[in-house]
Amino acid sequence: MSGPSTVSELERQIGCSRQAIYRFMDVLLAHGYVVRLPDQPRYRLTPTIRELSDRVRDDDALEAAAAPIMVRLQRKVIWPTSLAIFEEGAMVIRHSTRSQSPFDFDNARVGDRLRLETTAVGLVYLAFSRTAERRQALKLMRLSPSRLAVMPERLRQVRKSGYAVRVGGIPRNTSSIAVAVTDQGCSKAAIVVSFLTSAIELDEAKRLFVAPLRAAAAEISRGLTSERQKD
Repeated sequence: MSGPSTVSELERQIGCSRQAIYRFMDVLLAHGYVVRLPDQPRYRLTPTIRELSDRVRDDDALEAAAAPIMVRLQRKVIWPTSLAIFEEGAMVIRHSTRSQSPFDFDNARVGDRLRLETTAVGLVYLAFSRTAERRQALKLMRLSPSRLAVMPERLRQVRKSGYAVRVGGIPRNTSSIAVAVTDQGCSKAAIVVSFLTSAIELDEAKRLFVAPLRAAAAEISRGLTSERQKD
């Protein structure tokens, strides 16, 4: 779609049925990725789709930069490590070292979507995100009034400590500690170490994992800064 196009033109270009293209355009219209030209049966892309494309490229670049750092982190902490990125109201695992860890104890895999309010990666991402993004994310979560009321204090505590902790939940017998990967002081992703709750006391896990997590997150952040300065 290099310029304003009709459904007939798109049908010839991509080979889909006209009905399928209409349905696809309805979705794109609803999300603001295309607009229909006034008094013309033509659609054109909006700047929003370019922002989405830029975000995808940024996320791919972040994942590529983080991957070797995550491997080094896993070798240091032994337990599985993961990188998660915020996407449409959830944290999505984009990289995992579970295959390299001797402790591959759960079914979490790349592509899994994790809730914001019940996971360490979600809470730490929210705590260090921009105010407008955090407010929008809280709306998408559709929490009950009572659960929403306690979120500001939970996030304040996470910001104060610099990391978030999950004990139990899903999976029930596991725990995790996560820190934010930031760029210019705001969340870009989160990295996490997961472990069996019965294997390590929480205070010991904090002693073992928080410093290496922070060091890895800082190294990823420095890489983001370096890439931005090149641009």
